[in-house]
Amino acid sequence: MMGPKIHIFSRKLIKPSNPTPKHLQSFKLSIFDQLAPSYHIKIILYYSINGENKASNNSQLLTQLEEPLAHSLSKFYPLAGRLVKDQEHLFIDCSDQGIEYLEAKFDGELAELLHQRLDVENLDQLLPQEVCPADSATTPLVTIQTTSFYCGGLSIGMCVSHKVADTSTILSFINGWAKANQGENINKVLCPDFGVPSLFPLKNSIVQNIPEIAEHMEVKIVTRRFLFDGSEIAKLKDLFKENATTDQEIQPTRVTLVTAVIWKALISVAQAKHGQLRPSLLVIVINLRGRTAVVPISKNAFGNSWTTINARFTPTGNILEWFHLVPLLSDAVRNTSKFISKASTEEISLLAVTNFKEEQEGFRKNSGVDAFICTSWSKLPAYDADFGWGRPSWVSSARRCCEMMTLLDSKCGDGIEVWVSLNEKDMYELERDKDIRSKSFVFDL
Repeated sequence: MMGPKIHIFSRKLIKPSNPTPKHLQSFKLSIFDQLAPSYHIKIILYYSINGENKASNNSQLLTQLEEPLAHSLSKFYPLAGRLVKDQEHLFIDCSDQGIEYLEAKFDGELAELLHQRLDVENLDQLLPQEVCPADSATTPLVTIQTTSFYCGGLSIGMCVSHKVADTSTILSFINGWAKANQGENINKVLCPDFGVPSLFPLKNSIVQNIPEIAEHMEVKIVTRRFLFDGSEIAKLKDLFKENATTDQEIQPTRVTLVTAVIWKALISVAQAKHGQLRPSLLVIVINLRGRTAVVPISKNAFGNSWTTINARFTPTGNILEWFHLVPLLSDAVRNTSKFISKASTEEISLLAVTNFKEEQEGFRKNSGVDAFICTSWSKLPAYDADFGWGRPSWVSSARRCCEMMTLLDSKCGDGIEVWVSLNEKDMYELERDKDIRSKSFVFDL
C-alpha cells in the first residue's frame, strides 16, 4: 500500500449556472430509484496529457472544468439537489444546493500509480474520501475529485448516490460535461429525459420495509480486478462450443462467457465452505433503455432505469464446469428481455418488485442459497468523455461496499475487466480457482 501522496487543495460547492424553476424543484423518484441500494456508484477516468509546463497546464485545465460543470448541472438539475426520504415520500429537493467539487494533487506520476501490479485500494486516493451516506438528506448527491499528476496526467473521480442515478445516467452526464468543456452548445449536447417517474411511479403499497445495503459492512470486503483479454475470450467461446450439451443454438456474448467463469468460481468457493454444491442465485442487473417496445423509455432517461434478472443454478451432482452455466445465463437473459420488450409499465414494475423480493430471500443468511450480484457496464460509452485533451486512457470502477461483481470493457475494446468484491476469506479462495488462475490475469497498464 503506497503512502499518502494526495493533497486536497480546494473544496467547494458547484451549483447550476441557471436557477432551477420553482415548478421543477420537487423531483419525484421512480420505483427503480426506490429499489436502488443506498450506496454510491464510483467511477474514475484517467487522462494522459503531455506537453511543457505540465503543472501550470493542469491547473488551467482544472479551472476551466468548473464553468461547463455548472452549465451541465442546469440540465441535470436533480443531481445538484438533496434527497428527501421518509415513510411517505421519496423525492429530490432541487433547490440548487450544489455538488461537492474537490481539486487535488498527486505527488508523483500517473504511471507510478498504474504501472505497478495494480492494488485496487490505491485507487481510492483518486475518489472523494469523506463521502456521507448515499441517502443522507443533508449531503450532496454527487461528489467529484479532480486530481493532477506531476507528469501532466489527470484523473476525474466521481461518487454518485445510486438512489438517484445509475451508471448510464452518470456517463451521460460526464460525456455532456466533456462536450460542454469543448464549447459545444449545452442545449444540443445535454437532453436528459425526466419521464421515467411518471411511467413508473413509487409503489408504496407493494414495496414495504426495503432492507438497505450498508455503505460500510461489518465484514472486511476486498476488491480484485481480473482481465479476460480478447484472445482468452475467443478460447472460452471455442471451449463452450466443444462442450455444449444442449440442442439449442447458443451464441454467448463476451459478458455471458466471462460471467459464467466468475459465477462458477463463486459457486466453488461456497462449495468449499459448506462441503457440497448448493443452489446459487445470480442477480443480473440489466439496463431497460432500448429494451422496451411498448413503454417509451428514452435512451437519455435520467435516473435509474434498470431491473434484474434472476439466474438460478440447482445442483444435480457433484461436478460443475463453467460452461454448464452458460445456457442458464443465456436463457434467463433472453426470456426476460423478450418479456420486457412486450410488457406494459405495470408488468415491468411488478417484475422488478417480484424479483427484488426473491433476491432478498436469497440473500438471507439461512436461505440455503448462495446469492451474488452482477452488473455490467459493457457497451456503455465510458471511453467517450473527451474534455478537449483526448479520450480517457483508462476508465475504472473502485472498491465496493458489498459483495458483487462489475464487468467493464477493457480499454482495447475486445476484452472484459471484472471487478469482484467479496469478503476477505472468500476472495482468497476465489483467486485460487483453477479457471480464474488459467483464464484471467491482472496486468500492468
